Amino acid sequence: MAFIQKIKTRMSRKVLFSILAIAMIVLVSSFVLFSVNFLVTNLNTALTAGSGATPAEKFDIKGFEALKLVKP
Repeated sequence: MAFIQKIKTRMSRKVLFSILAIAMIVLVSSFVLFSVNFLVTNLNTALTAGSGATPAEKFDIKGFEALKLVKP
């Protein structure tokens, strides 16, 4: 009778560890997929945002002279 009880506990432990292993694989794989998706989305946004050419800013010299901040 004790022999049968040992076999049952070994089988139940194997089943428990198998279930835990499958659950951990699912959790880790979902975390990895989420992280890769996050990186791809943010890299795509960062790389495409700065592709437009910005016009050069011009200094308004007459407006600066009108402020009279510097003595001639």
